[in-house]
Amino acid sequence: MNSLCKQYISEVKLLLPAIGKSEKNYLASLTSNLEDFCDDTSPQTINDLYQKFGTPIDTVNSYISTLPTETLIKRIRKSKYLRYFIVTLIIMFACITFVFAITNYRSFQVFKQETVYFTNTDIKKEKKISMKRKITLCLISPLFLLCSIPTSTKADTIFDTCHKTPYTIQTVITDASPSINLAPTLSRTSHNITKTKTTYMRDSSGTVLWSVSITATFTYDGTTSRCISCSPNASAPATTWSIKSVSSSKSGNSATAYATATHTSPSSSKDFTQSVTISCSKNGTVS
Repeated sequence: MNSLCKQYISEVKLLLPAIGKSEKNYLASLTSNLEDFCDDTSPQTINDLYQKFGTPIDTVNSYISTLPTETLIKRIRKSKYLRYFIVTLIIMFACITFVFAITNYRSFQVFKQETVYFTNTDIKKEKKISMKRKITLCLISPLFLLCSIPTSTKADTIFDTCHKTPYTIQTVITDASPSINLAPTLSRTSHNITKTKTTYMRDSSGTVLWSVSITATFTYDGTTSRCISCSPNASAPATTWSIKSVSSSKSGNSATAYATATHTSPSSSKDFTQSVTISCSKNGTVS
């Protein structure tokens, strides 16, 4: 098709209020007439086409005048609603893309900046001491007040960097207070004690990412001790971590909890396993 004919048809399309089946037929007929005219006369400028067929405005007005008013209104409304629908879809797609990009960017920043380490916490006592043990402690406590025995707390920190994992493992071991060894006549009665030991995994700012704990009940009598029940627990407060599994086992005077946590990043996810063990001596010292 001659370039002048293409230009003329394009100007007519822009002026049509809607393009339906009848408009397509009209444009096809107009294109055929233009091509025949161009083949016969070889026009040099667009004005030659304007002189023969009229300006695009005149051509469109002539076509519209042949349409019923109701048909024209329906087509204009249909075209208007279609444009609104397309614009709405574009805006929704842009918003969804923007939110998705922001979310992925934040997750990537969290993943890139996270440096993880493990901390073994002090053991928390959960059950009250029996009345008999309270009386015993009250009777012998003056002896400890009279004897000035210096005590110290020692913390050994061991760093172990593993290049196969995206974090550093830090284990903190804290000495417990000196335990009280009861006389044989006072220690033959069995006692029960329940305590919890927790291992936390934190980032470089100290925020807890996930943790695993073991709660165990022991019985001891000064000669032997054993674990009679245990219960594991695990939690993941951080948004990029989740608990996959948790279990526990007990043997003799100790109990162990096992937990697996999944760390999810924008591109992948990886599982990490941690365990924590608690034990009790024959005199009730939990470590």
